[in-house]
Amino acid sequence: MKTFEVTGTHGQMTVCAASGIIEKRFHFDDTEAYRFICEFDIKEWCRFWQADIAGTHLDILDLGYWGARLSYTPADAEWRAEVKAAREARRLRRGAPVFQWAG
Repeated sequence: MKTFEVTGTHGQMTVCAASGIIEKRFHFDDTEAYRFICEFDIKEWCRFWQADIAGTHLDILDLGYWGARLSYTPADAEWRAEVKAAREARRLRRGAPVFQWAG
């Protein structure tokens, strides 16, 4: 089964690329801050970046997710805008896209 990695300040997760469900969790500290995350929104990420999520290593800010009581937390739009601008600048220097994206 294909997976991808999600890392944030408090830990790292291995996630199923087909379902968005977390397969493994590793906490960096005692907070277990990400234990409430049930599923990542892989469809939205793939639609936004126009890329396949399998095999990627992502920052937790780049993904929306469903948490306790099915609450939804969207990806951080400001963080994504900064990353998109940096990737575009890098693409222009290299002459090839890092990711293909819409917009």
